[in-house]
Amino acid sequence: MNLMKKLVICDFDGTIANRQSELSMFTVATVREFIERGGKFAFCSGRSLPSLINVTKEYALNCYYMVGHAAKILNSTFTLLQKNDMPVVTALPLIKGLDDKNCEIIVFADDIPYAQRRSSYTEGYERKTSPVTYIDKPFLKFLPENCARIQKILVIGDEDRIKNLTDWVNDGRLGDSLEAGNSHPFFLEIVHKNSSKGEGLAWLCNYLGIDNADSVAFGDSSIDVSMLKRAGIGIAVKNATAECKAAADVILDRTNDEDGVAHWICENLLEAK
Repeated sequence: MNLMKKLVICDFDGTIANRQSELSMFTVATVREFIERGGKFAFCSGRSLPSLINVTKEYALNCYYMVGHAAKILNSTFTLLQKNDMPVVTALPLIKGLDDKNCEIIVFADDIPYAQRRSSYTEGYERKTSPVTYIDKPFLKFLPENCARIQKILVIGDEDRIKNLTDWVNDGRLGDSLEAGNSHPFFLEIVHKNSSKGEGLAWLCNYLGIDNADSVAFGDSSIDVSMLKRAGIGIAVKNATAECKAAADVILDRTNDEDGVAHWICENLLEAK
């Protein structure tokens, strides 16, 4: 049977995973059947590679992985296919500006999330996502001495502060090389423009010899918008933000906790005539 769409790229947290960061048995079975019928599937996440592997390894899916949005793209054996992260020197001026504003920052460098100090925000991130490595030097000294490349800068704070910071960094402070977005009202995520999820989708389509029009992308937040716009069909889950829904071709009537992604794949790809 020929699948109507050949590639599915899906955000992880808030989109295909439930609020416990788990995939239901129905979702796993649906994705596995899609792959077994010849489809290609990719998880696309802001998580670091170790963190995404940790929450997906038990499902043993023959899929692709995009981490740090699309700073790194890997195959099912975790072989690196493409790297789009940023040089440390590119990020230092922005990090200094955020430091001057006394922001809570986690920098993802060489697949390790680093923080300068422990706080309720970083501890909350650790409980929800993955451990953080706390350093004993300021970022402006530590990063040039210890890290070669940065996958992502994550700023954490209360909703009003993150909104103000989002406006601040988007007001000409990112230059031509960086891109910012919100995966959560308490998160501001900054990556190299070449590692946006939309660029990752386009690269993977080209690598696999699949036209963008033959891809489907699922998301729930503003950092997924570029991916939804580049895909043949961009789909927002019911719990997605207003910005994500506005960019989508389809808005599901089920949330991530209701297996919205799996139901759509089952009904529109696996059962399509």
